[in-house]
Amino acid sequence: MLNKKRDFFHAVSFFSGAGGLDLGFEATGCWKTLLALDNHPKMIETLESNRSLEISPGVEFLKEAQVVLSDIENGDLSKYLKGSQIDLFL
Repeated sequence: MLNKKRDFFHAVSFFSGAGGLDLGFEATGCWKTLLALDNHPKMIETLESNRSLEISPGVEFLKEAQVVLSDIENGDLSKYLKGSQIDLFL
C-alpha cells in the first residue's frame, strides 16, 4: 500500500542498461525511478534519448530521474537522492 503522503513508490536503478526494467516498473503507474545509474556511456545516451517518452497514459519514462554515468563503487549516491525514501533497489 502506498504511503498517504505520496502517490508513488520510489526506485533506484543500478546497472540500468537501456532501461527495460525501469520502464516496466514505471509503466505500472505506481513507481518512479529517482536515480538510473550505469557505467557505460552508450547506455546513458540511450536512457537520455528515451527520457520523457510516454510509456502509458500520463506516465513519462524517467521523467523525474537523475540519469548518471558512474561506477557504483566510486559514486556518492546520496547527493542524487537528497534524503528521498527509497522503496526498491533494482
